[in-house]
Amino acid sequence: VGIRLGVDTDWAVGMGFKFFANASASVLSGKFETDNEFLSPVGPNPKAYDVDGEFHMNVPNLELAVGIDWGTYLYDHRYYLDFRAGYEFQVWWDQFNVGRVYSVGAANGQGIGIDTSSRAMLTLNGFTFRIQLDI
Repeated sequence: VGIRLGVDTDWAVGMGFKFFANASASVLSGKFETDNEFLSPVGPNPKAYDVDGEFHMNVPNLELAVGIDWGTYLYDHRYYLDFRAGYEFQVWWDQFNVGRVYSVGAANGQGIGIDTSSRAMLTLNGFTFRIQLDI
């Protein structure tokens, strides 16, 4: 759940060709759940741990797309056929909320601790191609 703001643009250059550029940003609110299972070699007897976490966060998202487009009307303007090729880039901040495990009192074999501040970005990018027929 969140708010999204963006702009989609098309610049006609003639003979059915267009350049396009789209940009949008979002702030998304969501619930993250972590589940960590591991074996700790701390102390003389290894112990198995199952550490679960749940928290809410607001995270930003950015999407960009640029490319070229060609379209034409068919059958007396009843149908519109469109071809679009471009490059898209998306960034999703703080998506990998994996707990970082560390030992607490390793000398006396007291156990482990977990820190949920280990976060990383998710990026998606690549070329796209679309064919669209409007009826």
